[in-house]
Amino acid sequence: MNNEYANIISLNIVVAKPAIFLYLELLNTNITRYKLSNNGFMMLVPTKMVHLEFYSDECMDVKENDFKVITVNQYML
Repeated sequence: MNNEYANIISLNIVVAKPAIFLYLELLNTNITRYKLSNNGFMMLVPTKMVHLEFYSDECMDVKENDFKVITVNQYML
């Protein structure tokens, strides 16, 4: 019998200035299959809530350093 539990985590994304394109990368290798409610978007407001949903055999502790936020802005001169 497969005992998987749904884990849903709300992420509050905050930017200092608008981002042309924002991409979230999950670095936690214990989570192999997941769904983000929004990813790869223009961030024109200071804050945005994004939800991470994944299934696991146990409740997992996900921390801020499990994510990498990448924006096109950081590659502009």
